[in-house]
Amino acid sequence: DLPLIETHPSLVLDLARRLEQHFGHPEGFLNSPMATYYYDGRNQYLKNHQDKAHSCESTGRIENAAPIYNLSLGAPRNFVIASLDSLGKFKRADMTVFADVRMNSGDLVVLSPEMNTKYSHGVPCFRFEYRGN
Repeated sequence: DLPLIETHPSLVLDLARRLEQHFGHPEGFLNSPMATYYYDGRNQYLKNHQDKAHSCESTGRIENAAPIYNLSLGAPRNFVIASLDSLGKFKRADMTVFADVRMNSGDLVVLSPEMNTKYSHGVPCFRFEYRGN
């Protein structure tokens, strides 16, 4: 188990329980490896990465036994699957992208353990500029 930085909101925990039930995982399967990202309203991105090993069955540094669940809540954003040489990059122009998925609120992308070991994934930089009156 990993220590929590903060307690997950009840909505997020409810969604985790529903995902566990739907995909046939035991309750608590999504507790410790679950990360929640908040955006500051300006530069919004999640650098391309591979999820680190969290499951008991995984061997090595990178998760290679458990699926990776990516659930989008809020504004639409693009989720990319890219080459390993795109690790750490956040500008789409600097990545070798194999798949670009527009995720709306409520959309779920599930990556197999093999996808996590062979490719990187992330949310390319999106710059929000408020143009109010």
